[in-house]
Amino acid sequence: MNTAFRSRPARLLRAAGPLVVAAALLGAAGPALAGLKALRRVPVPLPPNLGAFVVNRDAAIQLGKALFWETQAGGDGVQACASCHFHASADDRTVNTVNPGANGVFETVPAGGTLTAANFPITVNDVVGSQGVFKRNFIGLNLPSSVDSCGPILSSPFGNNRQVTGRNTPLSINAVFNFRNFWDGRANNVFNGVNPAGPTDPTARVLRVTNGVPAVLPTVMVPGTSLLQIIFVAANVTFLQAYTNRTVDAVLAMLLLVGGVLGAQIGTRFGTRLRGEQLRFLLAFIVLAVAAKLAYDLTI
Repeated sequence: MNTAFRSRPARLLRAAGPLVVAAALLGAAGPALAGLKALRRVPVPLPPNLGAFVVNRDAAIQLGKALFWETQAGGDGVQACASCHFHASADDRTVNTVNPGANGVFETVPAGGTLTAANFPITVNDVVGSQGVFKRNFIGLNLPSSVDSCGPILSSPFGNNRQVTGRNTPLSINAVFNFRNFWDGRANNVFNGVNPAGPTDPTARVLRVTNGVPAVLPTVMVPGTSLLQIIFVAANVTFLQAYTNRTVDAVLAMLLLVGGVLGAQIGTRFGTRLRGEQLRFLLAFIVLAVAAKLAYDLTI
């Protein structure tokens, strides 16, 4: 019984061998990939008009790092950006990290509860997010204290616990190379100085006051690339389907993803040494060979 159960995945994995080779050589069909290089060799993309906003770049970098770790930035005097990006730039906390989802009902653990490995995979409406501040009504500043004056709101599904976002904190390492940010891509690559909407918000502008006269500055174009986002999204969707719906062989998916990424690098080297006709012939041969191998393994 066990032999029969394992035969189909084994045959699929054997058939995946040529697919990995094909994925490695498919990059040869895209001469545009020849310019790809490791990110450590790529300069950090900067807005072309950065000088209109930043006088001293070194000071701005120090200020940005300080604000990232500054707990006074939170209304409760505790919550900083780094609170959710602390562990290798991501959030690995397990206590009070569940959002009840669309139905507003905690089904995995109660509000403020602790997640364990036994809670996964989560198949209900609950979402593993990142905890933020308590739900409060803002009354006013409470200077010189860093804690704002607020009134409690206990009607929230979180009760007397910190609110939890509906999405987990994205990794911020190398995020400067992302074309867009946030899981849904709503953080536009065009900076308007006010919100993530970019040019879609015509009312968002930055003012500069010179000799008492305010002037509206143009929006900043932030160059970037979607390469990392494509890899992350493809891997997430593939393995999410593998573990939840069990319709994708996880090992096969890993081989294809790794083969595709490595193939883009290997293929560019072939692309610089072969003519266009040779590349097309090689690609056609690989596709036919893979199709024949798959037919053989699945029928014999």
